[in-house]
Amino acid sequence: AKPEGIYLRGQGAELTTQTWEDIEIAFTPEKDGVVSLHIRGRPHASQGKSNDLLPVWGYFDDVVVTGAEFRNGGFEDVNAKGLPAGWHIYTPSHSDIFPILVKDERSAHTGTHCVKLWYNGAFSHKLRVKKGQTVTVKAKVRGETGR
Repeated sequence: AKPEGIYLRGQGAELTTQTWEDIEIAFTPEKDGVVSLHIRGRPHASQGKSNDLLPVWGYFDDVVVTGAEFRNGGFEDVNAKGLPAGWHIYTPSHSDIFPILVKDERSAHTGTHCVKLWYNGAFSHKLRVKKGQTVTVKAKVRGETGR
């Protein structure tokens, strides 16, 4: 059964450089509730006969959410499992390539942590939203070296 609700997807231009770029998406909920925010890369289909997606990696940092409860957008707070606190790994059941928490100040936009992910290896975060209160999500994103 398909989960109840509406899916909102934002997609920008392909990330081809090491330059951090700004992204932003906003929505206004029609009722109070919990929304699952997923950060992931663009889908890239393989050139073969299968419908598999290729892992084309991208980086996210400095996620800022206004209009909803949210924490750890800089990924600096790490839990006992070595994952960014408040975030959860999201992968379809058929994917065994997971997103990565990167600890390297040269890779991060600010601080010492960022996340490296692809379309089927993403992170998610629950947002508690209120009816009529616009929620805005902003982040810094970049592609991987050599792309």
